[in-house]
Amino acid sequence: MKILYIGSECQVYCKKTRQIRDEIRITKFHCGMFGNHLPRKARRYCKRQSQKMEKNNSRHTVQNLFDLMALNFEEADWHLSLTYPLGTMKELEEAEKHLSNFLKRLRRYCDKMGIVFKYITVTHKGKNGQYHHHIILPQYIPYAVIQAKWKADKACGNVPVNSVLWANYDYYGLAAYLLKYDTDTGQFTDGIHEPNKKRYKCSTNLERPKDTYEVIKAERWLEEPRAPHGWIVKPDSVYNSVDEYTGYPYQSYVLIPDTKRRI
Repeated sequence: MKILYIGSECQVYCKKTRQIRDEIRITKFHCGMFGNHLPRKARRYCKRQSQKMEKNNSRHTVQNLFDLMALNFEEADWHLSLTYPLGTMKELEEAEKHLSNFLKRLRRYCDKMGIVFKYITVTHKGKNGQYHHHIILPQYIPYAVIQAKWKADKACGNVPVNSVLWANYDYYGLAAYLLKYDTDTGQFTDGIHEPNKKRYKCSTNLERPKDTYEVIKAERWLEEPRAPHGWIVKPDSVYNSVDEYTGYPYQSYVLIPDTKRRI
């Protein structure tokens, strides 16, 4: 984490910057660790506060998955389901073992062909108690090969094409769906993952988002942020609110290149 200190007075706020392709996401927030003594909503360390922290973590989990997808996958890449014959595979441990073996087979194929193997996977449990997997893969891996490597295990079923990724890298809705994230309650509804445990798996070669932190010598920020030269604030992206966990106000918005005005 890179932190740049600006000024030395106590009343400051933090500015986090994360760039995902041609978009820059800005978050401004107050943090007690830098000596702030601004009024904030009272909070208590109790079960309710723990639930707020869990909701905050859930939101960040969805955001991080979205960022991984946007940074590492392109238009027309695969979003597939790895399924089993109807009425089978009702043990999570066994399903995860099948997935692991499939990934090993597909990795060997990619190594042999000299192509980069990368993926994101999420395991779902259907209403009938049967498991299946969702996987995102590069489109340069042939669909016929993916299907053959999955069906190499006789216990495995078909590989339906759920969709292909679209061109604008706006995958937040897909990330929420894959994680079974309820935007109204801020909770995950998959029922198979323990709290604070990893809810998706991905290859280690994926590019990770990088954050830069600045500490700004000011007590507050503009409710309508101004964009630097060459950029504009993305329409409807400005969000001013109060963090449920810390009790401090925060602001988030997205910057896009000025050339997008012509689109």
